[in-house]
Amino acid sequence: TFFVGYILVLPTKKNVVPIVTTNLASPVLPDPLIETENELEIIEKVDDPIDELKYPFKTKLLETGEDFSDDEVTAKNGETWLGLFKQKENYFLRPTKLKIKRLPNADKDDLSSEMKKSVKVGGANKPLFLLKNFNASKEKSYITTLFQGMTWSDILEHKDQFDFDSYEMLTKLNKDFVGIYKIGGNEYTLKVIEAKNKSDAKILALVLEGEGQRQIIHTVSSKESADVGYLYWVGDLDLDGKPDFYLSLYENDNVSAQFIFLSSKAENGKLIKAVAAFVSYADC
Repeated sequence: TFFVGYILVLPTKKNVVPIVTTNLASPVLPDPLIETENELEIIEKVDDPIDELKYPFKTKLLETGEDFSDDEVTAKNGETWLGLFKQKENYFLRPTKLKIKRLPNADKDDLSSEMKKSVKVGGANKPLFLLKNFNASKEKSYITTLFQGMTWSDILEHKDQFDFDSYEMLTKLNKDFVGIYKIGGNEYTLKVIEAKNKSDAKILALVLEGEGQRQIIHTVSSKESADVGYLYWVGDLDLDGKPDFYLSLYENDNVSAQFIFLSSKAENGKLIKAVAAFVSYADC
């Protein structure tokens, strides 16, 4: 007489197929033709910075470059803004004067052609970005930088030097993106996840995790876009020992906005908050 025992592991989650093990040499596995799909997270509502573009930010953000639309640049020639400059391997926030010019229309015969503007600063060193109405006590401060990527302004300025697709040079916030940043003894993860909205449509969501918290920053329809935007810079702009972000987010196919997110302005239960934006429009 002998005893044959078996263990039945019951499913504890939806779509988990039970596995039956016996005293045989190998377990009985599920049929390989049966596929299971992980449930996507449902994200119902996000305090999206894109929605705040209808309300003007107190702090103003600007980039250097040419071929800006007239309504994209409201700053005046000769104004003093704070620029984030790279000097050798270090980054500093210092005041600089703007040089803004109106450019002649490319097509003089087209009366409907929109007036363009260029934005420059004095000296050969170009800032990563420019800020107005930012905390003046941070002038000339050393700014810890954790990441710097290329921006569209960089690519347009040196487009004649590139012999490959410039789009590929940008740090795209797509579903494969994961960025880990260590500062102040903590680790922060910026990533893009696949999810669903309350209407059951698939979306991409930009997520920041750290200090035991998790914040959904921005979402887009994965049907309309393969990524959420671009990452340009990560560092400690407000000198609080936590990461701040300079990035671009999509609103739709023709409109994107560059944002500055600061950790020091974050509301309870969140890690960062958008404090400035620069909106740009694609030529249709």
